[in-house]
Amino acid sequence: MLRSMLEALVRPSWVEQVTTAAQTLVPPDRRDRPRPRPLAQARRVDEGVYAVSTARGPIGVDAMIDLHLAPRGTDASDRMTYRVTAVEEGRSELRVRVAPHAPHTGLWLWGTARAAGYLERNLVECWKNLGDPGLASQIVDGILTPVLATVNQAPGLSSDQARAYHACTTNGVRMVWGPPGTGKTTVLARAIDDLLTRGKRVLLVSATNIAVDNALLGVVLARDPPAGELVRVGPPALARIAQDDRVSLPRLVQARLRTLTGQLAELEQKIRQLEGDPALARLQELDERLDGFELVAHRAAQARVERDRALAARTDQLSAAESRLRAAEGARDELHAAWVRACDELGAISAVSERLAEASRLRAETARLDAHAVAAAGSLRAVGRRLTSLRERRAALPGGTPRAWLRNRAEQARLGAAVAEAERSLAAATWEHDEARRLADEHRALATPLAAEHESAAAPVTAGEVTRRQGAVADARKALRRAQASLDAAYQEVERLRAVRAQILARAGASDRDRAVIEAAERAGLPALADERAVLSKTAASVRDERSALERRYEQVLEALEKSRTETEPAIIRKARLVAATLTRFRIHSAVYDGPYDAVFVDEAAAALLPDLLLAAAKAQETVVLLGDFRQLGPVRPTVDESAPHAPWLLQDCFALVGVTEPATALAMPGCVALRTTRRFGPQLVELANRIAYDGVLVAGRPAPASADDAQIVLVDTDGLDGLGLDELGRVRLPAGQAGRWWLAGSLLARALAEHHRERGESSGIITPYRAQALATVDYLDDVGSLGGDPPVEAGTAHTFQGREFDVAIVDLVEDGGVPGWAARASLRSARPMDREGAKLLNVAITRARHRAYLLVSRRAVAAAYARSTLGAVGQLVRDGTIHVVRAVDLLGLPDPDGKDAPPTDPLVGELWEAFQGHVVVERIYDEAGYVTAVRDAIQDANHSVWIWSPWFGARQDALVPLLARARDRGVTVTAFVVDEKDWVHRRQRASSRHQDRRLGELAGAVSRLVRLRQMHQKIVIVDDETVFVGSYNTLSSTGRREIMIRHRGRRFAAQVLRHERAAQLAEPPSCPKEGAVMDGARSARAQGDGWHWVCPACGTQQQLPRDDNATRRTPRGGAGSSA
Repeated sequence: MLRSMLEALVRPSWVEQVTTAAQTLVPPDRRDRPRPRPLAQARRVDEGVYAVSTARGPIGVDAMIDLHLAPRGTDASDRMTYRVTAVEEGRSELRVRVAPHAPHTGLWLWGTARAAGYLERNLVECWKNLGDPGLASQIVDGILTPVLATVNQAPGLSSDQARAYHACTTNGVRMVWGPPGTGKTTVLARAIDDLLTRGKRVLLVSATNIAVDNALLGVVLARDPPAGELVRVGPPALARIAQDDRVSLPRLVQARLRTLTGQLAELEQKIRQLEGDPALARLQELDERLDGFELVAHRAAQARVERDRALAARTDQLSAAESRLRAAEGARDELHAAWVRACDELGAISAVSERLAEASRLRAETARLDAHAVAAAGSLRAVGRRLTSLRERRAALPGGTPRAWLRNRAEQARLGAAVAEAERSLAAATWEHDEARRLADEHRALATPLAAEHESAAAPVTAGEVTRRQGAVADARKALRRAQASLDAAYQEVERLRAVRAQILARAGASDRDRAVIEAAERAGLPALADERAVLSKTAASVRDERSALERRYEQVLEALEKSRTETEPAIIRKARLVAATLTRFRIHSAVYDGPYDAVFVDEAAAALLPDLLLAAAKAQETVVLLGDFRQLGPVRPTVDESAPHAPWLLQDCFALVGVTEPATALAMPGCVALRTTRRFGPQLVELANRIAYDGVLVAGRPAPASADDAQIVLVDTDGLDGLGLDELGRVRLPAGQAGRWWLAGSLLARALAEHHRERGESSGIITPYRAQALATVDYLDDVGSLGGDPPVEAGTAHTFQGREFDVAIVDLVEDGGVPGWAARASLRSARPMDREGAKLLNVAITRARHRAYLLVSRRAVAAAYARSTLGAVGQLVRDGTIHVVRAVDLLGLPDPDGKDAPPTDPLVGELWEAFQGHVVVERIYDEAGYVTAVRDAIQDANHSVWIWSPWFGARQDALVPLLARARDRGVTVTAFVVDEKDWVHRRQRASSRHQDRRLGELAGAVSRLVRLRQMHQKIVIVDDETVFVGSYNTLSSTGRREIMIRHRGRRFAAQVLRHERAAQLAEPPSCPKEGAVMDGARSARAQGDGWHWVCPACGTQQQLPRDDNATRRTPRGGAGSSA
């Protein structure tokens, strides 16, 4: 406590001001708990090495507490992660190292950020806890240690460099002003080597990793140091530093922790042995082929499709049943009508039939009475015969003697009684007979004439007709009852089918995506592969579990290694004679911050915030040297109140702090050594840099080019594009909802120039003032496959490339001669900070070039600039002939506004014109809005063919598919090339959109031929073998991005493109001889020239395409035959 109070008493007041300034940088406190989040997709470049693009924005490694690779979109609880063990900052990318057994595809870089404001709070705490600021006070007070005007010459160094070397190797506080290419890094490396040889301990810091590594590499090359003498803390930007076992801190730690690294090697060997297991290898192959395929979802989709099929079948059955019901209803109605008609016919004779019925009744009654009389006669005869028989029997009894009489007396009595009874019966039967006959005769006499009268009245209707009509009614009634029974049965069947259909309807039906997913999966044989995987998974379960356990153990050992690293790193750092780190890493790593250091060197000091720089300077015991260029970009200006007392500590650089603001003051300051001779670029670029920033102080150390045609500065004039109807190309735009400016011309021209110089073996940096334009150019270069590569083509803002250099700098100023932008207003003589910053920005841009700088700008903007501005200096050099001017309209092959299309006579224009022929030969150039209309019109007007290369398909195709279908229906052959199922972008789109597979099916149904290609990136549309659209626009998918498409009209050019793309051959994919599946086109990424072959998506069987030398021959540089 007492010590801190005493230190507070002796600390100068400026320390509190700096502390206050640092406190204003701390953002509002957030209670958010840091969580891992995906930062960018990782691309495998080597075993255990993955690249992550930073072209669209930096990834702040210093702001992360954890980095690992893992699949995107999985829960942290169940995803397999691969810890990042080392990070290297490459050219517009990070390269991270993980376990060698990490998957080849499907990984993203995940990062867990430090707590919000951690870095800023750390800076504040460092200042609060700082005791004596030491030599930093001399910087603040402007007391620099003078450097002798004349010093002993050092071998290989100029006089100015020798003075700078002397400033770096002797005690004191000094500055070295070193514009680009003046040997500042060489001097620094020589000085550090000398100090280390003398036993000094040195801290080398800078605001950027590249500046640290450039100086460190010079020391490494000069000393050939033993392991651990020099230590690089933090992610290097140079591969030679990152991979140097003697310097790289992670490698030094691993060398110390041999037990754990040995365990890692042993585990890796076991994992590799398991990888050789056939079942596991097949499982891995199946996993790669099934990437993105979900069996459960597929089966659910199949169930929904089966439901739709059942619904369709039941609907058909119901429709048939309803038809039968309607037919039964019709039949029933017809029979009912027949029955009604029969009843009507019978009713029509109802009055007549009553007479006939009465006649019939009378005649029936007569017949009945006659029958009764006949029956009575029969009864009478029967009684008579019985009486006669009884009498005969009685007469026949013996009765002549008394004995006989007595013996037969009883019989005679019985027979007598019977005869008497029979006689009575006879009398009664006689009466009945007579009565019946009388009644019958009387009835006949009365009824016969009456019946005849009725029948006569009914004529011509007869009784037979009545009977017939009554039969017809009875038959119609029976038929009607049968029809009603059939109708009831049909109704019951309809009701049953309706109930079944309602049950099916209650279940979810299939979507278009379901059907497309199933179709695509079946075409690729994925369900069968999934079944195979399920069986194989059970078979290989033990091996797989063993591998998973080994991988988990591997990550555990890595974690233990990380924990041990925190104990080992400080020892390595404390033992090192040179510690190299960024200013941020210097203060957040306690072992680096603790020191002590004899000498502290801050490179690119003009780009460092004062609180960071002064904190590092405070650690020096003997020597502090600040090296940089105050006419390059300064520190990124935070948003602060410029009137606040602490504002200068955040808004000015270290040179301004000591009063060095002009080249003249730098030359006059005794404690500041000026390096004036640059050997990076030639005298023309030196002249422009002098006029913009260095006031004539800079001296060219390289002679002028031997040929006058080898221009060091070329102004590409964008004027004239609007006069040819290409105002979309040459017009500056304001990005929606963002600051800055962008235009199409810059991306197009820069890419063609960069590709031209890549063919010459030269690297190119495309540099622009605006982030919006930088992103547009990165997107365009990435889309057309020009980004990166070897030699590299990179694009970014001037801040991105400070400290870098390229063979060719392409400076895209985004000035169209209309409203002046940043570059047009830029001037170091302006009172506006933004104007001065703009001048520094342009200075940074042009001084990145080693051989040539291109300025992409409207000449009208240059002519309108006032003399003392940066563009005014450009205009003066144009008038002097120092800057060579070429017109964009000439390079693009556009018609001359004056109607003269003569070949170029200027050798430089001829060189570039020939180069541009291979990239852009245009009839018109479109942005994303104009292209959509143009390509729709072209498809609508197509007569015989449409060729489309669009790697990815999405929402945009919904508007084009109907046009393609109509073109096909009218006889146009429509051929579309899209990526295959293995493409990672396509898999990502499928995972994020349920419409993706539906769209694939719709596209296949709309075109004549749909071909799947592997490793495809072309964006081309060719209509009627004459009109060619080429550029960055994915015709079937692109939405919401800045794009450019070039339209060329000409059969020769179209034929050249078709030959180059092997269109005729690739449009006819064969079927796999094993699986029968349609094969996909593929081209080996390692093949030189051709390399095209067919590959079966189901089994992987390959079949070579016949080689086409005409399509694959590389055109010599400068020719017009390279692919668009």
